[in-house]
Amino acid sequence: ILLVDDDLFAMDSYVRALQETGMRMDVYEDAAEGLGAFLKNPGDWTCAILDVMMSVPTEGWEEDQGEGQTTGLTLAKKIRVARSDLPIVFLTNNRDGSVLQEVRQFSKPSKYVDKREARPEEFVRTIQEMATISTATTERSENA
Repeated sequence: ILLVDDDLFAMDSYVRALQETGMRMDVYEDAAEGLGAFLKNPGDWTCAILDVMMSVPTEGWEEDQGEGQTTGLTLAKKIRVARSDLPIVFLTNNRDGSVLQEVRQFSKPSKYVDKREARPEEFVRTIQEMATISTATTERSENA
């Protein structure tokens, strides 16, 4: 699992809950670093968990929200160029209507989780569900 969030302190309970299930994940605080890791082996990932609002990485990235902000949507679009079937879970505690509308309309498989409302166990179930979608897709393509 690829996790990219510039506020890992806020993600601590979710990360611990995922680790307790035995899920393997790589965690990045920087969108460019997360994308770089993903692009090394796009087929190795079962799911991406992306913060919706992040600080703009220092190099090679364009600001898309003003005030030094970028979105997980920008990162998701870059990931989907390399792998269109990867399940993506968007996380946020921001309720900006236009951004959330874009997140909800993002191509499937994708889901949105509100950090303020989701308990760690609900979050884990969502990630397990999305990772299962990826595994099923991979198995179907290998058997074709």
